[in-house]
Amino acid sequence: MRVLNGLYHVFGFIKGLGLVFSGLALAGMILSISADVFSRNVTGNSIPGVYEIVMFYLMPLSVLPIVFYAFSMGVSPRIPMLFDRLPGAVQKPLYLLVITAEFSLMAIVAFYSLGYALDGAAAGHAFPAAGEMYPKYPVYFLVPFGFVGMAVELAFIGFKNLFHRGLWITYNKDQDTILRELQV
Repeated sequence: MRVLNGLYHVFGFIKGLGLVFSGLALAGMILSISADVFSRNVTGNSIPGVYEIVMFYLMPLSVLPIVFYAFSMGVSPRIPMLFDRLPGAVQKPLYLLVITAEFSLMAIVAFYSLGYALDGAAAGHAFPAAGEMYPKYPVYFLVPFGFVGMAVELAFIGFKNLFHRGLWITYNKDQDTILRELQV
């Protein structure tokens, strides 16, 4: 179990890096949009290319690297009205089945989105901004990165459920802990 915890700690570092990149992208988005609005109101002209850079680079960069961090915090949808009322002996196998289905779905989406990203890179997808052409395809690789991260998180949760007692909804919180938090 120490190996699994150690690997999850390394994965936590990757999640932290995604959080930092998302925060920087969000700050960049705020600053560039604010500068563009200020420029439009003071000089009457927009800063060329700001809208496109925000739309094609900063927005995806602010969302996609953090998606599996949010997923690991337990924001995934649950059906407690049905699931929590099932007998305890049925809950864990059923939850493992759900995790396996989610893992499969995330892996499939990651696989096909990686294919799309590779096709976009080979085709040299680009967008015009401020009279120049900027490559769009590097951002395409954030989509498979996010879905691989969610698949890895699901794998960790699945292994935690296999090797530990109780029903672990996230890697760090079991069902009883989550139910106690909801009661407060």
